[in-house]
Amino acid sequence: MLVFYKKINQLFIFALFFIIISNAVQANNIKNSAVIFMYHKFDISKYPSTNITLDQFEKHLAEFSQPKYNVKSLDYIVDTIINDGDLPNNTIGISVDDADKSFLTTAWPRFKEKGFPVTLFVSTASIVENNKNYLNWDEIRQLKAEGVVIGSHSHTHEHLANYTFEELQKEIEKSNKIFLKEIGKIPNLYAYPYGEADENFFDVLKDYKFKVAFGQHSGAINETSNLYYLSRFS
Repeated sequence: MLVFYKKINQLFIFALFFIIISNAVQANNIKNSAVIFMYHKFDISKYPSTNITLDQFEKHLAEFSQPKYNVKSLDYIVDTIINDGDLPNNTIGISVDDADKSFLTTAWPRFKEKGFPVTLFVSTASIVENNKNYLNWDEIRQLKAEGVVIGSHSHTHEHLANYTFEELQKEIEKSNKIFLKEIGKIPNLYAYPYGEADENFFDVLKDYKFKVAFGQHSGAINETSNLYYLSRFS
């Protein structure tokens, strides 16, 4: 009986997921709306709160492949919104946080096969420390060469919303220096660790010329959105 209810619950969550998509993309009554999805780990059952099973992931990909959706890069989406262009109906963007190894081994081959553009938000400290659970710089450079856009996800991945302006500057400068050394450029897209941010953080990112920044709160984005606290579905 427990297994039965577990399966029912999974089906309910899956159905709810796509109801949310359908409702959110209908926000196209407002010009240039899009829905951004966020992933972390792929088929790593040890971390259920940030993991998506392979079966669930395959279902997401199948849904995104439906003709009614238009999967675009985050750069394309935000540039269109900023420049008052025209996004196609039912636009979807895909982002992945933390640079877990499973992105390279499980997710990217499938995204690549579908031709879906992806932005990978990287916390530089986890890469510098050669954490076996995360990608290394050679792998990140390989992904970048294959078309993955690299975004910044801080250096330390700490709870940064209560940092002072000066502390945030040091955090940004540290990661920017590492990005410049390792991939030859500083990202202009940012994702807040844990989705936590405040006005102070917004101002620091503006000073360092980040184009936009993403949280982890659900909702569609459009021309009325705060560019330094854009929503994502997770």
